[in-house]
Amino acid sequence: MKTALPSRFVIAAALLASLTACAGEGSPPLPPLPPPRPPSTAPVPGPPATPAAGAPLRAVPPARRSGRIEAAVPFGVGEVLDYDVSWSSFVTAGTATLVVAGKNPSAGSLAYTIMAEGQSTALVSLFYPVHYKADTLLDAYDLVPRRGSIAGEEKGVKKTRTVLFDQPAHKARFELRTTTTSTSDFKVPPGAQDALSAFYWLRSYPLRAGGRFLVPIVFNGTVVPVQVTVSAREQVRSRVGTMFAWRLTPVVLNEDELSARKMSLWISDDGRRLPLRMQVELPLGSFDFTLTAARKAK
Repeated sequence: MKTALPSRFVIAAALLASLTACAGEGSPPLPPLPPPRPPSTAPVPGPPATPAAGAPLRAVPPARRSGRIEAAVPFGVGEVLDYDVSWSSFVTAGTATLVVAGKNPSAGSLAYTIMAEGQSTALVSLFYPVHYKADTLLDAYDLVPRRGSIAGEEKGVKKTRTVLFDQPAHKARFELRTTTTSTSDFKVPPGAQDALSAFYWLRSYPLRAGGRFLVPIVFNGTVVPVQVTVSAREQVRSRVGTMFAWRLTPVVLNEDELSARKMSLWISDDGRRLPLRMQVELPLGSFDFTLTAARKAK
C-alpha cells in the first residue's frame, strides 16, 4: 500500500471536506424526502459573484473591504462539525472533527482559529494507523489564511508542514519538519488558501448553478490550482436532516502532487452552509465523508 495516504487524504478532507459515514446497523431510518422548494433567493454576502459559465477562469482574489469591515460568514466561534469517513469496503474507516476554536487579534488584524483532527478507527489502525491535526488562522476581513499547518503521523512516522503567508506581498514560507527541518520561500497569487482555510472560504462564497472559478491552494510548498464547478441543487439526506445542497466538483488542474480522479462536495443551501457530504476517488480507493453532527456556534 502506498505511503501517500495522509497527504492526499488530508487535502481532500480539509479542502472541501467533511462528511458522515453510512448509517450503522440498528440506526433509525432516514426521514422521507420533503417536497422540492423553490431555489433560495436570499443574497449571500461575501466575495464577488461567480463568473458566468463558459467565461474565462481566473483565480478569485480576496474581497477588498474599506473600513476593515469583517466578512459575513456562515460559521462562528464554537461551531463543531463531526464526520465519519468510509474507505472502500470499510463501513467506517475513520473520523474527523472540525472546530472554529476562536477569533483573536493577529498581526494587526483579526483571525479565526480553525482546527481539524482525524484518525483511523481501531480496526484500520491495526494495519495502517493514521492520525493528523490541521489548523489555520483565517483573516476575518479578507478570508485568506495567515498561517496553516498539518501535522500527521503514519505508521509511527511524524511530519509537520507549516505555511506562513505574507498575503500583501504575495509570498509564503513553507517549513517541513521531520527528524530535520527544511524551509523554502515562494510566491503565491492573490487569494491563496491553505487546504483547511479553503474549506471555510468555499462555505462563504456565493454559489449558483453553472458557476466556475479557480481557487489557488498551497500544499507542500507549491501552489495547486483547483477549478470548482457548481452544479444544480440536490436534496441530500444525512443524520443532521434532509436539505437542499449545492453540488461542487473540484478538479486539480495539475496532478503532480494530488491525483484525485473524481471529487464531489455538497454544501447546504441555507444560512449555515454546512458541508454535508464529500466523495473522493483515489488510486487507494474511494473515500466517503458524511456529516454526523453539527453543533452551532456559541
